[in-house]
Amino acid sequence: MIRKLISVPENRLGINGAEEIKKHQFFNGFDWKNIRNKTAPFIPEVTSSSECKYFETFKETEPFYPPNKVTNKVERKVKK
Repeated sequence: MIRKLISVPENRLGINGAEEIKKHQFFNGFDWKNIRNKTAPFIPEVTSSSECKYFETFKETEPFYPPNKVTNKVERKVKK
Protein backbone atom coordinates (compact mmCIF):
# COMPACT_ATOMS: atom_id res chain seq x y z
CA MET A 1 0.00 0.00 0.00
CA ILE A 2 2.80 2.44 0.88
CA ARG A 3 4.45 1.92 -2.49
CA LYS A 4 1.14 2.64 -4.21
CA LEU A 5 0.70 5.83 -2.16
CA ILE A 6 4.15 7.17 -3.07
CA SER A 7 4.30 6.11 -6.71
CA VAL A 8 4.27 8.50 -9.67
CA PRO A 9 1.06 10.58 -9.70
CA GLU A 10 -0.58 8.85 -12.66
CA ASN A 11 -0.27 5.43 -10.92
CA ARG A 12 -0.82 6.59 -7.35
CA LEU A 13 -3.42 4.97 -5.10
CA GLY A 14 -6.07 7.60 -4.50
CA ILE A 15 -5.79 9.28 -7.89
CA ASN A 16 -9.52 8.60 -8.22
CA GLY A 17 -10.36 9.92 -4.76
CA ALA A 18 -10.21 8.90 -1.10
CA GLU A 19 -12.71 6.07 -1.60
CA GLU A 20 -10.07 4.25 -3.62
CA ILE A 21 -7.74 4.30 -0.61
CA LYS A 22 -10.52 3.28 1.79
CA LYS A 23 -11.30 0.24 -0.38
CA HIS A 24 -7.68 -1.02 -0.30
CA GLN A 25 -7.36 -4.47 1.30
CA PHE A 26 -5.24 -2.98 4.11
CA PHE A 27 -8.41 -1.36 5.46
CA ASN A 28 -10.65 -4.44 5.19
CA GLY A 29 -13.02 -4.44 8.16
CA PHE A 30 -12.27 -0.83 9.07
CA ASP A 31 -15.38 1.08 10.15
CA TRP A 32 -15.04 4.34 8.21
CA LYS A 33 -18.61 5.44 9.04
CA ASN A 34 -17.91 5.58 12.78
CA ILE A 35 -14.30 6.75 12.76
CA ARG A 36 -15.21 10.07 14.42
CA ASN A 37 -16.90 8.22 17.31
CA LYS A 38 -13.84 6.14 18.21
CA THR A 39 -11.30 7.02 20.88
CA ALA A 40 -7.73 7.37 19.65
CA PRO A 41 -5.41 4.55 20.79
CA PHE A 42 -3.06 7.15 22.30
CA ILE A 43 -3.99 10.59 23.57
CA PRO A 44 -0.94 12.67 24.55
CA GLU A 45 -1.03 14.77 27.69
CA VAL A 46 -0.17 18.28 26.60
CA THR A 47 0.62 20.95 29.16
CA SER A 48 1.38 23.86 26.82
CA SER A 49 1.32 24.88 23.17
CA SER A 50 5.08 24.29 22.97
CA GLU A 51 4.97 20.79 24.49
CA CYS A 52 7.41 18.50 22.69
CA LYS A 53 8.10 15.59 25.05
CA TYR A 54 6.57 13.12 22.60
CA PHE A 55 9.06 14.00 19.86
CA GLU A 56 12.47 12.44 19.54
CA THR A 57 15.49 14.68 19.79
CA PHE A 58 17.91 14.69 16.90
CA LYS A 59 21.01 16.50 15.80
CA GLU A 60 20.16 19.16 13.26
CA THR A 61 22.16 19.10 10.06
CA GLU A 62 22.40 21.32 7.02
CA PRO A 63 19.65 20.35 4.54
CA PHE A 64 20.73 18.50 1.42
CA TYR A 65 20.25 20.46 -1.78
CA PRO A 66 20.92 18.33 -4.86
CA PRO A 67 22.67 20.07 -7.75
CA ASN A 68 20.59 21.36 -10.64
CA LYS A 69 20.86 18.79 -13.45
CA VAL A 70 21.34 21.51 -16.08
CA THR A 71 23.87 23.78 -14.37
CA ASN A 72 25.34 21.22 -11.94
CA LYS A 73 25.21 23.96 -9.27
CA VAL A 74 23.43 23.79 -5.93
CA GLU A 75 20.37 26.03 -5.81
CA ARG A 76 18.86 26.76 -2.41
CA LYS A 77 15.24 27.74 -2.28
CA VAL A 78 14.85 30.66 0.09
CA LYS A 79 11.51 31.20 1.83
CA LYS A 80 10.31 34.78 1.71
